[in-house]
Formats: sequence, structure tokens, C-alpha cells
Amino acid sequence: MTEETMSSSKKKEYDITVDLAERIGLTNERAEELYQEWGYNELPEITISLWKVFFLQFTGTMPYMLELAAIIAIVVLDYADFIIIIGMLCCNAVLGFHEQMKAAASLRELTQKMEQKIAVLRDGKAEYLLTRLLVPGDVVLLIGGVSVPADIDWLEGDVLSVDTAALTGEPIPRKYPSPEHGKLILCGTIIRAGEAYGVVRKTGIHTEIGSASAEVMKDKTVVKVSLFEERVLNVVKKIILLTLVDVFIIFIIQGTYKGQFTETSYKEDLLSCLAIIVAAIPIALPIVLNVTMALGAGKMAREFDAVVTSLPALQDISSMTVLCSDKTGTLTTAKISIHAESVWTNDKFTQRDVALYAALASNRDKKEDAIDRSVIQHFDRLFGPSGITQANEFTKVRSVGFNPIYKRVIYEYSHPRLGRVVIGKGLPTKVLDTADGGEDDAADQWKVQKFNELYEVVKKVDIDFSKAGYK
Repeated sequence: MTEETMSSSKKKEYDITVDLAERIGLTNERAEELYQEWGYNELPEITISLWKVFFLQFTGTMPYMLELAAIIAIVVLDYADFIIIIGMLCCNAVLGFHEQMKAAASLRELTQKMEQKIAVLRDGKAEYLLTRLLVPGDVVLLIGGVSVPADIDWLEGDVLSVDTAALTGEPIPRKYPSPEHGKLILCGTIIRAGEAYGVVRKTGIHTEIGSASAEVMKDKTVVKVSLFEERVLNVVKKIILLTLVDVFIIFIIQGTYKGQFTETSYKEDLLSCLAIIVAAIPIALPIVLNVTMALGAGKMAREFDAVVTSLPALQDISSMTVLCSDKTGTLTTAKISIHAESVWTNDKFTQRDVALYAALASNRDKKEDAIDRSVIQHFDRLFGPSGITQANEFTKVRSVGFNPIYKRVIYEYSHPRLGRVVIGKGLPTKVLDTADGGEDDAADQWKVQKFNELYEVVKKVDIDFSKAGYK
């Protein structure tokens, strides 16, 4: 999208009435109509035309000096040197343009692999779609850790804890819905805790962050120079400056002091100056820098799946002496399976009971959640087609999604025979005693009967599972 398009775009509103109880969402036909009207759910990017990218290769300190040398060569009618210098300029420009386009293509390919997906209700079924395919009216599932892909109205579920620091700079998460902040969750924020459904109101450039992105995107058109390049160019500039001073002195001495500055000899003087200028300029340096950084970016992309958004950044990171990094999650394949024969239960429950209650405390719409997906698959294998019938005997009253502070989820149901049923799923010690490891401010607090006895048993089982490689 061009800068002019962004400046002329206007935010649009879309009024939607959603009956979440029916769990239908948009039909695919209606979604296609809205897509034609709203386009992809993407923030705008300023694109630079290819011809401009190519001609930018002829700008810079060293290209300017070569161009000056070419002008001198044509003035003195030295066509051979002129052709050689122009050839070097074009060679550098073509190589730089090629590597820049290659790096841009690699970046697009890698970023496509990293595109976020989100659970969306379409035609009454939950499916994971790329966030760029969202349209106003889509009902989506928001869970902890998800980056909000559009401006979304909260519909039902937990009160969400939302990190709005990227937009507001506030370090403390906001609660949605709330009387203070309403129920509209803006694009670009991050769900820190909770689980709820929401309806997309605005997408792409029509979101709050999209309407303000034009000024931000302008910064990306500024050519970035790495610290390494800056230091190299400083040395080159000093060499060129000394060269110009040297050329000026030689030209004056040859043309004035020795009396050789005549109509017939000035060409020889200029040729001497031209030879000094060409010899002093590190002609191959731009090519070497561009090719080296492009090869490094290509290797990082192939071997490490690293997204290099700026070639000069490679030089900056190579000059680091200390890199501090925070690992925010366990590095696994996120593929979990449940071994039915290894499920532990106490005397009051069977393995089928555990599978049923675990499934009731999971969400079928969270198909890419490793834990919920494995629980649902285990339940379906164990119960078969009759499992849905048994699960439907329970009427859901409320649910509290996973919170990294509380370390548990809670589902409350009513059952015609069992009455009120509350299910906790999460860290074993927190399920046994919510105050374990320190009290929290969650609304639901409990401590199971015979805690001391159960705690030791569960702790031993947990350790045995870990040693056996089941965790």
C-alpha cells in the first residue's frame, strides 16, 4: 500500500449483531462479501517502486566519487576510462539491487510462515484462520498469549487481562470488559490472561492502530546504516577528502607553478587527477558489503529460520559483546498425547471419569492449544460417539480461562443427577490448594479434603511421571 493510499483511507464502522449462543458466526458466503468490501486484515506498508530502489544504488559517498570520476573522464574525452567507471557503477548497482530484492523475498517467505492464526467461528464450526483473513462480524476466541489481530468487542467469557503497553505505554494490564475501559479491545494489544469470545468490529487500516500507522511507516523508508558501515564510511570519507586535497594541490602545481596549465596540457593534468581519484576510491567495497550481508542473511534464514528485516542489523549484532535474552516458554514441538493406561486416579474416580471431567474443562474450539487438543482427542478415543451425548448432560454455567498467575482453569456445570459440578484443571498443587505457593486474588478458592495425604501421593505420582518422561 502506498503512502497516498494510507493518507486518504478513512476508518469505517460495521454494526454487527451476534447471537453467540447459537455458535454460528458468519457464513463463508457472507465472509467473502465482507472481504471484498474491507480487504485483507493487514496494516499498511509503504512500498518503494523498483526503479527507485535501483537508482538508490547510485547514491552514497563512494558512488558519488565514481560519478565525479566519470564526469572528469568524459570531459577530457577519455572514453575508455569513462566506460570502465560506468561499468563498475552499474555492476555495483545491479548486484546491490539483486541482493536487496533477494533479501526482501526471503523476508516475505519467512514472515508468511510466522503469520498468526486464530480460532474463528464460520458456519457454526470453529476453524483456525490466518488473522489476515478476518473480516468484521467474525466471532473469534481470545486466549492468554494471543496478540489481538483487529479491533474486537468482548462478547462472553472471562474478564480479560489485556496488555495495552504497545498503544498506551501503561505497564499495568487493563481489564476488559470494565466500566472504565468498556469492552472494545484494540488491535495490537496482547491478551495476558483469560479466555473469551469476541466479535471483530474493524480490520486493517480501519482499526485505531491502522489509522495512525501512516506516520509510523514513514520511518521505514529511511535508509539505515549500521554501526560497522558508519565506521567504514567515516574512514572512506577521510580518504576521499585527503584525495581531493591531494588532487587539488597536484592540479595547481602542474598547471600553475610549473607553467604547464595550458590549453593543450590541461587534459593531461585532469587525467593525472582522474587516476588518483580512481585509485583512492575502494570501488569494490560497496559490492563486498552488500554481498557479504546478503549471504549472511541467507544463511541465517536457511539454517536458523531467522528473519533479518534489515541487512545493516547483521553488522550491529555482530559487534555485540553481551546479548541478554529472556526465554518465555519451553522449547518443545507442542505435540502432546495422553497415555490412557498411565492416567492416575484416586479411589473415588475412574480413568473414564477423569477423561470426561478433563474434556469438560477444555475447549474444542482451541484446536491449536496443545493441552486442550490432546485432552479432547483422548476423550473421543475413549468414549467414541457416545462421549458427546454424555458431555451434553452437563449444562455449562461459567468458566474461568487459564491465568499464568492462578495457574488453573475453572469450569462450573449443573447436572440433573450430580447437581453443581466445579472442575479445576491446571498445576496439580494449585488444584489441590489454591493458596499453594502464595495466595492469589482469584474469586474461586479452595483446599481439598485430606489435603496432606493427597498432596504427598500426587507429588510422588508427579515425580514418577517426570522421571518416566511423561511430562
